[in-house]
Amino acid sequence: MTAIFKAVVDLNQPVYPLQFQQPHAFKQYLNGVGHGKRVDVTVKKVSQKRTLPMNRYYWGVVVAYVSEYTGFTPTEAHEALKFEFASGRDPTNGLIVVESTAGMSIPRFQKYVEHIQMFASENWELVIPDPNQTDFM
Repeated sequence: MTAIFKAVVDLNQPVYPLQFQQPHAFKQYLNGVGHGKRVDVTVKKVSQKRTLPMNRYYWGVVVAYVSEYTGFTPTEAHEALKFEFASGRDPTNGLIVVESTAGMSIPRFQKYVEHIQMFASENWELVIPDPNQTDFM
């Protein structure tokens, strides 16, 4: 079984520069693995996911504008946008993989919305306002 333990890098620590959020749970997990057993340790930088205001803007403005323009339902518009701007071929099997917008980092999500805005402007002459240009709450 694989477990994930959250930690913060603290380079001021003399030996192990990690401060675990739940150090006792981490120690208990290692006790369950067993003394002398080999393990793989992976460290991955945590990327912040899109925020609730970003989600409201996406559904309340971006998807709403595209839905109104195309006649698609909001869900259909969302799926079409993901297929167009958040998909690509898996190099190992050649299948098209569509990325989840909920799992996008903030910079990735911002780039995704920018691509939609540019496409709408260039192809439909539809201006989708930026978050600071509209009230989407």
